[in-house]
Amino acid sequence: MSTMTYNETANSVTGEADAKARTRLLLTLWALGGIQAKVKKSELTSKVKQKRQGKKVGIYQGLYDELKTAGAIQIEKENQVPMVSMTETGKQMLIEALRDPEFEFEGTVVAARLANALVELIRHMDHVPPAPNSEEVSAEEENSSL
Repeated sequence: MSTMTYNETANSVTGEADAKARTRLLLTLWALGGIQAKVKKSELTSKVKQKRQGKKVGIYQGLYDELKTAGAIQIEKENQVPMVSMTETGKQMLIEALRDPEFEFEGTVVAARLANALVELIRHMDHVPPAPNSEEVSAEEENSSL
């Protein structure tokens, strides 16, 4: 029998949901341009929010504040429009969050933009050498058979 109280259980579930929402927000920001781009905050929020799960747009303000305080994102106003950009710290936070065995996408369908963002992120990771293309492999095979 668990000795965890109701409040502790609720906080751990909320914490896990917040971690997933934080990861989704960072991944979506990466998908919209990585650390090179500034994205309208409203556009980012509209792509991140999960309509089917009844999440309100307002809950994301806390995530923006948290990520800004952590140095993961920058928020600047351009012509009175809040623009969000990812920092190198944000990229590292995203990589660490994706490595967490507890993170998984919910539902049965994952947006192609998120899957493509994951592929792009993997390509940008420093410790992953690029895969040889087929021409290089063919040339190496010919040389090794001689």
